[in-house]
Amino acid sequence: MERADIQRIEDKNFRHLMMDVVWFGLALTATARFLSVFAIRLGATPAEQGLLIGLQGLVMGFSTLFAVRWRNRFQTTSEAIVIPGFFFRFWFLLPVFTPFFPQPFQVPWLLFSVAFTGLGQGIAGSLFLTHMREAVGDQRVNILASRRFAAMNIGLCVTAVGFGWMLTAIPFPLNYQVMFGAAFLFSLVSQWHVTQSKTLYPVSMSAAVPAENVPSAPIQRIWNMPGWGIVIAASLITHLAFLSVNAVIPMVLVSTMKADEAFMGVFGLIELVGGILAGLSGEWFLRHLNPRRLTGLAVGMTAITPLVIAFAPSLNVALGGAMLNGMGWTLVAIGLYAILVERTPSHMMPRATTLYQQMLAVGTFVGPLIGSTLAGAGINLLVVLLIGAGLRLLGGLLLGIRWHGVGRVFVRGVRIVTLPAAAVQPRL
Repeated sequence: MERADIQRIEDKNFRHLMMDVVWFGLALTATARFLSVFAIRLGATPAEQGLLIGLQGLVMGFSTLFAVRWRNRFQTTSEAIVIPGFFFRFWFLLPVFTPFFPQPFQVPWLLFSVAFTGLGQGIAGSLFLTHMREAVGDQRVNILASRRFAAMNIGLCVTAVGFGWMLTAIPFPLNYQVMFGAAFLFSLVSQWHVTQSKTLYPVSMSAAVPAENVPSAPIQRIWNMPGWGIVIAASLITHLAFLSVNAVIPMVLVSTMKADEAFMGVFGLIELVGGILAGLSGEWFLRHLNPRRLTGLAVGMTAITPLVIAFAPSLNVALGGAMLNGMGWTLVAIGLYAILVERTPSHMMPRATTLYQQMLAVGTFVGPLIGSTLAGAGINLLVVLLIGAGLRLLGGLLLGIRWHGVGRVFVRGVRIVTLPAAAVQPRL
């Protein structure tokens, strides 16, 4: 294939993967911003609020176990992600049917919805990280990831305003049903763009090993790769710290400070503006900071948000922490993916992303349970916010400090082995 043809396909893949995330962002507002508020309106307890996030992570972690086996059923990763990606998008549709259930079964149905669709999300999410690298190559994958976060937050901004207004203009629960139905349609457009992006740099072509040897690579080879323990540590620390209090924030705003859907829309909008700024500046940060330090700085930045909300005398003041929350978490996501790409050879990507997704799933499941358990135990929600702020700050310090003499960390069971820093040759 001529270089011009390769460049044309690569550019086409880049455009489709950008449009995919714009439409997905339009849909994601429904679940990321308003699903927890919907659950609160239906009478969800703090424990159920935590499970609303945590259950999905648990199921995702389980389903990633089958990601490599599923990938091996198809010739390319782009083909393999179609079915689980479509299945996952029912995450937006199933909540539409919640009001049709008797009141005692409404919150359990929401929990079932996020858990059931997590089966597809685990496989699709794991393989999609590989697909991005195969679609645009190593030279552009970090640029793509950074701009995708900006594009997704732009989509989220649009529907944060639109859905926020609609939820106040249409009677409950019809307003939420219309919102989730529209989100499902947006997600189908996103799915179409995903199907138009094709595998251009398959891992077997970019690796110095035969393709048939890749599926048989033992998982220990990934854990033993130089510096891969940092990937595990960063993914766990960031998600445990950030999500420990994230589910409590809307509970404080809605239950304690009496925020309505319109305010939650404005709060989400400001948060998303921060995410857009972070996505647009992600390339600059990666040029000036190595990914690990960027991730540590970013998760530490999010510690300011619960502090601002905990001491805010009014809802307007509480808005002050929203932008840093969105900016910090977007930079965390950019940094984590850069760490993964930096420390993973191309031919190990399918199995590496599976293990990476499992670590994210553990953090996503356990993290929300920290805050919800504290709240369920009767601890004042403002105190829970302060504890969450401390955990976020601690997470940022653990990732941001320079570990002298430690450059390679890998895990066998619960044992951590360290080797001299000279063993690692980071890209950035």
